[in-house]
Amino acid sequence: MSKDQTERINEMSRRGKKSWRDQSLYHSILAVGAWVLLFLIWYLVTRFALVNSVLVPSPKAVWRAFIEVWRDGYAGYTFFQHIGISFYRLFLAMIFAVITGIPLGLLSGSFAKVRAVIDSFIQFYRPLPPLAYYTLLILWLGIDESSKIMLLYLAAFAPIYLTSVSAVAAVPNDYLLQASSLGASRRQQFFRIVLPTTFPTIFIGVRTAMGIAYTTLVSSEMVAATRGVGWMVIDASKYLRSDIMFLGIIVMGITGIALDFLLRQIEEKLIYWSPSAQTRTQSSQWKRWAKGIAVVFVSLFFIVGLVMSYIPGKDQNNGAVVRVGLLRVPNDEILAKATNIIDERFAEQNIGVEYITFDSGVDANKALSADSIDFASMGHTNGVVALSNNINVELIWIHEILGDVEALVARDDSGIETIEDLRGKRIATTFASTSHLSLLTILQNANLEDEVTLLDMQTADIVAAWRRGDIDAAYTWQPSLGEIMKTGTTLKTSAQMAEEGLVTCNILLANKNFTDSHPDLTVTFLSCLKEAGDIYRADPDQAASILAQELTLDIEEVKIQLQGSQWLTPQEALSDKLLGTHTEPGSFVDVMKNTADFLYNGRYIQRNPSREEIARFVNPVYVEAMYRGEVMP
Repeated sequence: MSKDQTERINEMSRRGKKSWRDQSLYHSILAVGAWVLLFLIWYLVTRFALVNSVLVPSPKAVWRAFIEVWRDGYAGYTFFQHIGISFYRLFLAMIFAVITGIPLGLLSGSFAKVRAVIDSFIQFYRPLPPLAYYTLLILWLGIDESSKIMLLYLAAFAPIYLTSVSAVAAVPNDYLLQASSLGASRRQQFFRIVLPTTFPTIFIGVRTAMGIAYTTLVSSEMVAATRGVGWMVIDASKYLRSDIMFLGIIVMGITGIALDFLLRQIEEKLIYWSPSAQTRTQSSQWKRWAKGIAVVFVSLFFIVGLVMSYIPGKDQNNGAVVRVGLLRVPNDEILAKATNIIDERFAEQNIGVEYITFDSGVDANKALSADSIDFASMGHTNGVVALSNNINVELIWIHEILGDVEALVARDDSGIETIEDLRGKRIATTFASTSHLSLLTILQNANLEDEVTLLDMQTADIVAAWRRGDIDAAYTWQPSLGEIMKTGTTLKTSAQMAEEGLVTCNILLANKNFTDSHPDLTVTFLSCLKEAGDIYRADPDQAASILAQELTLDIEEVKIQLQGSQWLTPQEALSDKLLGTHTEPGSFVDVMKNTADFLYNGRYIQRNPSREEIARFVNPVYVEAMYRGEVMP
């Protein structure tokens, strides 16, 4: 080759590299510009109040939320503890998926008999939505980390396995024939040809699996979690804290990009012969320095998060533990937790307390079925569901009787002024809740059961649908009730329903395995609730302030909720109108029986418990012991 030809080739190479760099820079500018435009649209939409702030918070509100969570944490845990536990779950699931999915995929790709046995099972579960089998995982593995990690593992395993199988099938047969002709053994062919050839494709499967598992992270933290970025988003949605929701989504998006960036850098270093890795290495010196700094920064971020996930929060304890399932509503249990009454009383007996928050009584019943918690708060309708399904629990306390805190509200522009006007309308509520029971009773009394469209929605979704005009009415509770009442008319409240004979309340169920073994601790727990109730009755404003801080709610919203429900003293709970005594059951047995009849007739439960069974289920003996200051044997 002549000198001129060599120079022309080098010049063409330099021009190609320059063109590639210019094109890369152009694409980077486009990407940055698109994000700047999106941020500008977001700012203008919120600046001129084109969308309600409940649905879309302003950038300033999200920034304030970030400062708040960074400084004070969220729900008792620091910002890094939420991130750390999420990535602990994700990384552990990915490790298991990689060490099982790749070998199994390579075996299946190499041996048709292995593939015939395994492949059909993978193909069966792969298209299933994670939430479809998450309940089964909870029932089988409990509500602790095992079920969450298993859900993420199953999400990640399938793409890694299938990519590994495809990678083996794509290995050119000529390579193997040539190696065999040169005397290479099957083992040498596998390690010298199959593995190097398949690794680039397998790594694409790992990156895909990481993305799928990451999108499943929120689902894994929906039930019985107390920490995690996904849980933080879900919990904030219950209280319409859209600023926290946006913050969590942004954090998940940024960390997701960071994870993929790390994987690409690992691919570039370990699988340097892959085409994609070679393309990315064609960068200038300053870009390589920038990548190195970014890798160090991102790695430190994840390491700090993982380390922080093991630092106990205020609710983590060692040794013997009482497991308490919470509803994050302003009640005596939350107040007892916020004032450390429960922790201190049990600490005196060298017993820790673990708190698990549930979105509804439905999720709490799953945990009780799995024997994963000792106490659980829920609406009394879900107590009937627990009894109907023979869950080994008993009702030992009534937190509060619901009044104006729940109501049926119609949109102002819907033309609904009376109950009869609901005919042909779309009504939203949360199924299997006390609101659902009250709504069904109202519709039945007005002969409208088959004349309306009922929608099962969570409280945050009700507010969003209300704002969009997708529903005409809703039966819900605070704080979502307060939002829809701003543009709605109240048709009926739970206080009015109670006057008509339908009492709805939040109750406390106890795992009978726990109460039979530890009746003294059961009485101790109830005494903590009584003490919290005394604090509220002595100074409602102070209690509201404590609850507002614990629940990250506006204090005025908390006061409205407190005024809309009735907290009970032990004496009131033991009255003949409610629990009664162990020798003379109170009227609450009839309330539970009427609820059971209603749910059974509506085919919401498969078994209708008898009155005698309900009388045994409602057990006031622990309240009696607490009230009299007795010590349970």
